[in-house]
Amino acid sequence: DKKEQLLSYVRNSYECDVRGAVTKEQVQALCAPSRNSLLTSRRPDTLHLYDFYSYWRDVAGNFTTLPQYFKQHGYHTMSVGKVFHPGVSSNWSDDQPYSWSQYPYHPSTQKYKESAVCSNSDGTLGKNIVCPVDVHFQPGKTLPDLQSLHAAMKFLKERQGSHQPFLLAVGFHKPHVPLKYPRKYLSNKAGWQTKVSVRANKNRRITETIDDASYQTGLAGKSYVWKYKFSRE
Repeated sequence: DKKEQLLSYVRNSYECDVRGAVTKEQVQALCAPSRNSLLTSRRPDTLHLYDFYSYWRDVAGNFTTLPQYFKQHGYHTMSVGKVFHPGVSSNWSDDQPYSWSQYPYHPSTQKYKESAVCSNSDGTLGKNIVCPVDVHFQPGKTLPDLQSLHAAMKFLKERQGSHQPFLLAVGFHKPHVPLKYPRKYLSNKAGWQTKVSVRANKNRRITETIDDASYQTGLAGKSYVWKYKFSRE
């Protein structure tokens, strides 16, 4: 039946793609090319797109995407957050209207991602790569991924009672940097320790053991300093 055909399409296309990527070491680290590869079920060396500046339908081929396939078979498809890479690589529309039945949702507070909201030890606010924040003090009094979470929940509630099947894709930005996360999450990690290892260059790494207290105060700032330093070695 239709459901089995859809499942077969996904298994054959995407399991094959993953195996090929692993066995042939064709893993694509950049955001847009990796998403293009996954969502069209074609390896990067098939698409020949390795940057953020080309729309695959114009440059590589008018391929059917995973959500497009479901949409063409009667599903209501919805995108929340970062599924396709935004901008020119998805035609400034998240591949709408091909892949999605309604306009994709993007959190409004994403525009504040570079804002200085991280508390430094001297009382100032910085643009650290990683830091816990008090959500109610943030621009918009929320965070992008929290907005995406609520949008996804809202969509699911709205679909209750509908007989039309749906495909909901939710893309959280984190752990993409800059990583701001609710401070309250640290309360569940009291007493933990972990090691952070950062590559300075091809011959040197720095490893430091941290605990929950240092993570709340000093690590975010140190991470930022490390990145700044290493980029010049």
